[in-house]
Amino acid sequence: VTVALPLLIGSLSYPRQTRAFTGAVTSLKSSSEGKALCVPSMPSLQWYDLSTPPEELRVTASLATGQCFNWRPIKLPLVSTEKRPTTCASSPPANAIGLEKSDIDFDWVGVVGDRVVALRETGGSVHFACLNNKNAKKDQETELRSELEDMFQLEVPLKGLYHSWSRADDRLARVAEAIPGLRVLRQDPVECLFAFICSSNNNIPRITLMMNRIRAAYGTHLMDIAVVSDGGSTKSSSTDDPTRIAQPDTVVHRFYSFPDVEVMARAREEEYRHLGLGYRARFVRESAGSLLSLGGRPWLVGLRDRDAYSREAVLEELKKFTGVGSKVADCVALFSLDQSDLIPVDTHVWQIACRDYDSTLSEVKSLTPKIYDRIGDLFRTRFGDKAGWAHSLLFAAELAAFKSQLPEDMREEMDVFRAQEKAAKLALKEAKASSRKQTDKKPSGKRAAKSAGKKRGEGGGSEK
Repeated sequence: VTVALPLLIGSLSYPRQTRAFTGAVTSLKSSSEGKALCVPSMPSLQWYDLSTPPEELRVTASLATGQCFNWRPIKLPLVSTEKRPTTCASSPPANAIGLEKSDIDFDWVGVVGDRVVALRETGGSVHFACLNNKNAKKDQETELRSELEDMFQLEVPLKGLYHSWSRADDRLARVAEAIPGLRVLRQDPVECLFAFICSSNNNIPRITLMMNRIRAAYGTHLMDIAVVSDGGSTKSSSTDDPTRIAQPDTVVHRFYSFPDVEVMARAREEEYRHLGLGYRARFVRESAGSLLSLGGRPWLVGLRDRDAYSREAVLEELKKFTGVGSKVADCVALFSLDQSDLIPVDTHVWQIACRDYDSTLSEVKSLTPKIYDRIGDLFRTRFGDKAGWAHSLLFAAELAAFKSQLPEDMREEMDVFRAQEKAAKLALKEAKASSRKQTDKKPSGKRAAKSAGKKRGEGGGSEK
C-alpha cells in the first residue's frame, strides 16, 4: 500500500530523455524548448462523476479478475475543494467535483489510449480523472467519459442482468449479492489479443509483468507517478518490472501506451525472449506479423461487426494466430470483440461446472473440443446471451482476492470441494505411478523373447 503525497512527473509532449525522477519536483524544463513543463499538482487534479451506482459498476470487481492487465492500485490524495490558481493554462472546469473525504485504500490507475487515467470508487459512484493532461481541450472530460463508458459497457443495465441470472441459479444469486457491479470490459482488441497469448500456462501477476515489459520496451512513455512509500518493502524491482521502480522512500510508477502492431511486428523473437516471454515469444512475434499483414488494428476491430462475422467466424479467425487456441480465442472475443456468450474454460471454470452443474464431468479424462463446448453450453443454457458476463462473476468468486466477500458456508463448501479435487488428483497420480512400476517389472515382448532365447541357450542348444 502506498500513501500520499505523490508527485506527477513527465508528459507525453516531451522527449523521454528530458524526463527524470528528481525527488520533490513540481515542474520540469524541456531541454529543447527551455520552458516550464505544466505538471498538475494534486490539489488541482479534477475528478468527475461517472454517475454509476454500486449495483451498476464496482471498479475493483471489474479490473482485478484477470480480464485486463494494465491497471494498478495507487493511493492518490483527495482533490481540494478550495479554489486556488492552477499552474496549468486552463482553469478547472465548472463541472469538476471535489472529494473532501475518503476511506478508500487506493485508486485504480491505468492507460486508456494515450491518457493516464485514475478511477476512484466511492460509496455511491465512481469518479475519474485524467492525470497526464496532454492537452487542455475543453471537451477532454467529455471524450474521456465516453471512452470509459465504452470500456465498461455502461449502456448494458447490469442490475437487470444480475436479477435474471439470480432467478436462474441460486448459487449465483448469493455470489451476486457478495460481489456487485462486476462488468465485462470492452478492451482494445490488439492489447487484449497479446495479453491472452501471454496467458498460456501463466498466472495474473506474470501476465501483468510480461505486458508491462512489452509496453516499456515498445510503447510510448506517457508519465511517471512518484509515490511516497509507507515504509514497506523498498526492494528495487527495476530489473523485474520496468514500470515500477522502488527507491528508499518512494515508488515510481511509469506509464506507457501499448505499442502499435507495426512496432511489435518489427521486433525479433529473441527480443521478446529477453523480456521473459519464454516460448510465448514466438507466438507474439508471429502473431504480430500476421495481424499486420491482415490490416492491423482496423482489421481486428472489424471482427466486432456482427453482420459480417458470426461467433464461429470470429473464433475461427482468431485461432489462425500462432498461440491462440479455444480458451485464448474465447477470452479475446469476450473481452474485446462483443461476443458476450463465450465461456473461456480453465481450471476454475471446470471446477464450477463439475461442482455446480454437471458432476459427471469429474469422470472426464481430458478437455476435448466436444467437452469444452459442453461446458460452455451449461452456462449459455442458464444465462443466455450474456453468459460470458455471468461466467466472469462466478469466476471472480473462485479467486482468493474475493473469497472473503462470500458467505462463510459457501467458502467452506468451496474449500471442501477443492480438498476433494486435490485428493482425487493425488490418488490418480499415485495410481499411474504404481501402474508404471508394474509395467517396468514386466519384460516387453522383445525382452521376453530374448530372455527365453538365453534360457534355451543355457539348456544346451538353440533353434534355427
